[in-house]
Amino acid sequence: ADIYMIGAKYNPASIAGEKTLKGLNVAMWENLQANQLIGVSLKKITGSGSISNMNFPTDRKQTSAEFRGSTTNMDAMDGYIKWGVGGNERIQFRSFGGETSLTGWQGEIKGASANQGKVSLGPINFVLKTHGLPQLPASKESARLAQENSLQHATTIANLMVQYGIADDVQGTAEMIQQKSNKYRYSKYLVMTLLTTMNGAPKAVADEVVQDLYLYASSQASYSAPYIKLQ
Repeated sequence: ADIYMIGAKYNPASIAGEKTLKGLNVAMWENLQANQLIGVSLKKITGSGSISNMNFPTDRKQTSAEFRGSTTNMDAMDGYIKWGVGGNERIQFRSFGGETSLTGWQGEIKGASANQGKVSLGPINFVLKTHGLPQLPASKESARLAQENSLQHATTIANLMVQYGIADDVQGTAEMIQQKSNKYRYSKYLVMTLLTTMNGAPKAVADEVVQDLYLYASSQASYSAPYIKLQ
């Protein structure tokens, strides 16, 4: 939820004593039914608007997402995983930090008229680990390697690019990578590690990973609270 609408008779004690997400979500649902605490997700509206119930226990709907390939190129610091029919539904992975910041690497669901939510590096690694896949390097480690800008690290990224199929000359690609910005190396290393991992995983496993990433980023995971989506 982006905002919460609070009823005149709302009692904060109704949720303050909860110790688990499950218990909190039950209390949130009870408050929502009583019109006392209503979470609202606001999205850019194009044309006529619509309201959707999200994570209601009486009407829980989960979008079916699966791994339908990925895409990136040599020059861009980002990469995409395709999850829907037609190839237009994608999750973009890149650094969302400032122009020179070596932080904020995460995934963001790209929608037709608005972005639909993000999943950061910690949850991404949790999902990968859950499905038996190698985890990505920590953000601080990728930042350190990007700043050191060693030929060894540039060669590691270049080898990932060759493995992925967007480069065929390791040495020349490594030299190009060393000429790029720290931010490019920071983001691209994580992007290439993720995309090569996903491409090398069994299809069934990749499908499960993408489904979990999508549900987390769109706040529809099993531990997500009920709210109303206005778009």
